[in-house]
Amino acid sequence: MKRIAILLSALSIATAAGNAMADSPSSANETTSLASSFPRITTYADLHQNDFGKQASTPFPSSANETTSIASEFPRIVTYADLHKNDTVKQASSPFPSSPNETTALFSTFPQMTTYADLHKDNVRRASTGNTTSSM
Repeated sequence: MKRIAILLSALSIATAAGNAMADSPSSANETTSLASSFPRITTYADLHQNDFGKQASTPFPSSANETTSIASEFPRIVTYADLHKNDTVKQASSPFPSSPNETTALFSTFPQMTTYADLHKDNVRRASTGNTTSSM
């Protein structure tokens, strides 16, 4: 079995090396232009040489203001700011709670909730005593 694996590996390396050598171009010019193969070919450039739409002389926009505001396009538009300008804003001065009573422990909300530690305290006792046999 080992001999077959070695033989297949050597064969695939030899095949890959042979393909790599075959893909490299030789010193001869192996490419020919389409125009030499098809002398009466009509190209896209030939078809569109007199088109009116040409490329812009500069790739950058002009210095004129080319953007218009939505408010000028829709003068009676009601924005989010208009809808909520009289709302009372409740914003925290800090992203952290300022006093411990702002957060409540889950245990005080759910006193009979079983935790991960409660479920695995037998495993912890066994590990601390060196007993590795499981009771399950």
